Amino acid sequence: INDTLPAGVEFMDSSVTPDSNSGLTYYWHFSNVHRGNYSFTISVRVNDTTPDNTTLINNVTCDYASVDGVSLPQVSDNATTLVQRPVISVEKVGPSDAVAGDVYSYTIYFNNTGSAPASSVLITDTIPDGLTYINSSDEASRVGDYIWHYSNLMPGSHNITITVRVNDTVSDGTLLTNSVVLDYSVSNGFTWTVSDTADTRIHSPQLIVVKTVSSQTAGHNDFLTYRIYFNNTGSTNATHVWINDTFPSDVSFVNDNASVSHTGTWPSYTWHFTDVAPGVHWFVVNVQVLPSATDGEVLRNNVSIDYEVANGNSWSNNDSAVTVVSIPIVSFSKTVDVSTALQGDILTYRLYYNNTGSD
Repeated sequence: INDTLPAGVEFMDSSVTPDSNSGLTYYWHFSNVHRGNYSFTISVRVNDTTPDNTTLINNVTCDYASVDGVSLPQVSDNATTLVQRPVISVEKVGPSDAVAGDVYSYTIYFNNTGSAPASSVLITDTIPDGLTYINSSDEASRVGDYIWHYSNLMPGSHNITITVRVNDTVSDGTLLTNSVVLDYSVSNGFTWTVSDTADTRIHSPQLIVVKTVSSQTAGHNDFLTYRIYFNNTGSTNATHVWINDTFPSDVSFVNDNASVSHTGTWPSYTWHFTDVAPGVHWFVVNVQVLPSATDGEVLRNNVSIDYEVANGNSWSNNDSAVTVVSIPIVSFSKTVDVSTALQGDILTYRLYYNNTGSD
């Protein structure tokens, strides 16, 4: 008896030990086979890599001879088995770009393109640092932190969505890689594993307000020029930017060259800019020192910036510029060397004019 196993299986054992084999063909020799019914079994295992819908044809031939050595016609037969298995691929799809504070979704596709159901499917999703899990489209199948389990997954298209939020503190330019691993098995316990990833680049505006002043000292009626920088060093626009400037009490507003008009009541003005793109941005404000300013007075100009993106996520910071008032303070006094005098006496007057100011 010559049994040729099909490609796609491996020999395990036989109820009758084969006498020999050559590749996938196994040979058994029997002597003195009397009239009657006989059989034996051969066990094989379907290879893990055997494709779905493969037809396995096992061919067997029997060559025999009579007791006097005469060969009789060969007989043969075959047995056919169709291999059916689930074939599941996993694909994760998400946005390529997002802004800090955004809420967005990943979609995990796990289509079974095979001809048989998977008895068990386990999806494990890894949420990277920088994202906060919100929910999924199938919370009923979630069995743990970012783990979903499905039983008897039939051939066809399947997907779930996972919604996350980008944390406010994620730095501009950060690449967030979200990975998913899918393990699926059939009733005999054999398991396959597939995986995929999705990358999302995080963008945010980066604005820092800086204020400079044209002079560190000033006198009465002097003009001071404040330059306010609000450069965007990030990789996306700031939807709204508010520059809030509080001026010292002993200066008066002259003008500014901002591209938008200020609002508010002196000494606090606000400039509101929209869609501030990455790049250099600044404007100047001119003021004049009032005569009411006193020598040594510190004229501190405080500025703050508030900015936000379209999703409402916002940031702020501040700066200040200082000018010290420097003016002369002259005192005048007069003395005489005697308090009484006679006609013809000589009087000596001494005149004092002292500058106790800083200029």
